[in-house]
Amino acid sequence: MSVVKQPPYTMLDLVKIVDTWPYPSDPNYNNHLSSYYTFHIPPFPHPFGYIHRDFVQDVPWFPNLWNINHQTRKMTFISPPSFHSRSEAMRLSLLAGHQSPNPVPSLRRWTNEEFPLLYPPTREVVLKLDGCGVDMLGGINETVCVVAYVTIPGQEHKLWISKRAWWKSAYPRLWDCTAGGGLAFAETPLEGMVREAWEEVGLPKEWMMQRAKKVGENSFQLCRTEIGEDGCQMQVQHLFEVDLSGGEVVPDVKKAMTEECEEVRLVGVGEVKRMMRDGEMKPGAAMVILDWMIRWGYVSEETEGREGFEEIKRRLKRRLVIE
Repeated sequence: MSVVKQPPYTMLDLVKIVDTWPYPSDPNYNNHLSSYYTFHIPPFPHPFGYIHRDFVQDVPWFPNLWNINHQTRKMTFISPPSFHSRSEAMRLSLLAGHQSPNPVPSLRRWTNEEFPLLYPPTREVVLKLDGCGVDMLGGINETVCVVAYVTIPGQEHKLWISKRAWWKSAYPRLWDCTAGGGLAFAETPLEGMVREAWEEVGLPKEWMMQRAKKVGENSFQLCRTEIGEDGCQMQVQHLFEVDLSGGEVVPDVKKAMTEECEEVRLVGVGEVKRMMRDGEMKPGAAMVILDWMIRWGYVSEETEGREGFEEIKRRLKRRLVIE
């Protein structure tokens, strides 16, 4: 498991920066897993995620709600079997960690945003929880991402990209895709994308609902939380694109720059590639744009070599497995 730490990056380097969880064939795989506890909720037979041992040690887990087996490295969440009772018990658990005298970084900010916890084999939603607990519990984290583009006859495409605000806890002032964010509880991916596109860059909701296209998913697994702690993220990106070539609708730059972004810019594909290679783009957003570039032919076997291109495609669609 090697990560290129300094730019300039190749496209495969960018994927390796994001898809850092070792594969079973990696010699370091078992040693890596020894730092994690599997997260279980009865009566579901399969685990929900991986919790890093630092969280196990540093968070005040209620003994009436959590059974911790240090020998088998299992964390079992014990709650009444209904959706609402599970959700309330999880809220109390996370709130206790948030209100402790020295909370772990993930729990310091109570987001007041509810997200689903998914059962990995079926993606059934088994409870809802505050966003501060998503990364800590190491479960599947669904996001929605949209790339808005402009077609110019005889020229390369241009993409609308946004620069993250300075106050963002993760990746401040790095470039991002047009809009994106976490998929909230009870939202469909389309609804989530439309909400994020309106909130972040002012793209009209009804117009986006009608014009934006779902183009697939990315999935990959990280060894860090969003803010850089040791942990597990199993990311699923729901990918959308929208053609803004007609000029009828464009991002609302004034709205975006007063709320979520420092800058919104229309940039040619070549310059976006340079930004990606020079480390100026948020790593997860680079995966969204990389997928777009593959579909539109800007990244291919010819540009990356056969083996590199095949590895990029394979790792962008990683099968998420918890053992």
